[in-house]
Amino acid sequence: MAQQVGQLDSNGRWPADVAVWHVAMPPAGTCVNGAVLDGDERERALRYRRPADRTRYAVTRAVLRELLGQRLGTEPASLRFATSGHGRPELFGIPGISFNVSHSGDHGLIAISQARAVGIDVEYIDPSLDWRKRLGWAVSSRARE
Repeated sequence: MAQQVGQLDSNGRWPADVAVWHVAMPPAGTCVNGAVLDGDERERALRYRRPADRTRYAVTRAVLRELLGQRLGTEPASLRFATSGHGRPELFGIPGISFNVSHSGDHGLIAISQARAVGIDVEYIDPSLDWRKRLGWAVSSRARE
């Protein structure tokens, strides 16, 4: 894997049968090798308006393919994805493995389990957006007394 990918230690925060990886996004403008992605994934990446969003999608999807390929002993490019009746991503013709991907800012997260359904989420928090102040929710020191 060309990207910086590291498996996270659960430290008891999630079940032992769930593996979670952190994907550090490459710097803006980095060329991403999309050879492992299928045509639908390449098309979806191109639908993102911002180049950074395209990169985040392509990188996390490529790493997901590599991780699943390693786990299943198959070539990452040969994996075919489908969507369940509930909208969850799944591997076509390979039951019993659950995975989920999230990406935002400089980070991606991938969760995989062969024992339970998994979901994961990461969200960039823009420190310059003070929504409380914009909504008039600023708390003065007097209000706290």
